[in-house]
Amino acid sequence: MRTSFRINFLAALIMMIGIGGTPAHAALDTEKLTIGGEIRERGEFRTNADFNNNADDGLSFIGSRAPEISFFFQMQDFRVFGSEFSTASNEQNLDLHQGYLMVKNLIGPASLTLGRQEMVFGDSRLIGNFGWSNVGRSFDGLRFAYLKDALRIDLFGMTIKKGTYAAIPAVDPPATTANQDGQHLYGIYASLKASGMTIEPYLLLLQDSRPATGAITDAAANGQTRETLGVRVDKKGEGNPLDFTAELAYQTGTMDPRGVTPKSNIQAYAL
Repeated sequence: MRTSFRINFLAALIMMIGIGGTPAHAALDTEKLTIGGEIRERGEFRTNADFNNNADDGLSFIGSRAPEISFFFQMQDFRVFGSEFSTASNEQNLDLHQGYLMVKNLIGPASLTLGRQEMVFGDSRLIGNFGWSNVGRSFDGLRFAYLKDALRIDLFGMTIKKGTYAAIPAVDPPATTANQDGQHLYGIYASLKASGMTIEPYLLLLQDSRPATGAITDAAANGQTRETLGVRVDKKGEGNPLDFTAELAYQTGTMDPRGVTPKSNIQAYAL
């Protein structure tokens, strides 16, 4: 049996204020809180709209509408109980897990999500939110999604890791090349549903411009480029007792030299 436990941070804060001596007569229900806006300016001119030349029905106006805009903000605190050195220490376990702005109906049935966000594709074998981990995975970047009937196409560019600094960096570290390097993920992922079947082709690009360090077998190592081409097929029974999922991926790329080791070519398969 799986149990889910969640603490509403804002409600807990209001409760603590009430305990501190100020009565909390009402709490904000964040589950029902939605903030949005819509702005689009379009000028129109109409004449003889009723196809009657004898009627003066000329009309001009400016119509206003804009895409739906929403914000999402999620803090996360992860720690091992008893591991903090003392009550005077700051282990910095509280972090922003997700914080993004989403614009819907940007261009027809398309949306844009900008900021720190989770991404889950297929069975999370290559890209997912790492949900079984106590920390989980989120990405910094932008994601453009086109959704029309049974077709969805996602284009994204994300940052996974940023440049490395000294063990004790200065308050304002210099803008060196190493500080600007990082590991980035780009991709296009399509999903088409038809007759109870889902077909998902994808193309991914991982680029790491940081100085080459670490073991050559480390998939998250510095100084590498990986291109992955794959397809996933998923079929639900719908009255038939047989369900199946199949996924095939081919990966190529290069990894920068590690010491005396020459530059290596990457070639991998997954089924």
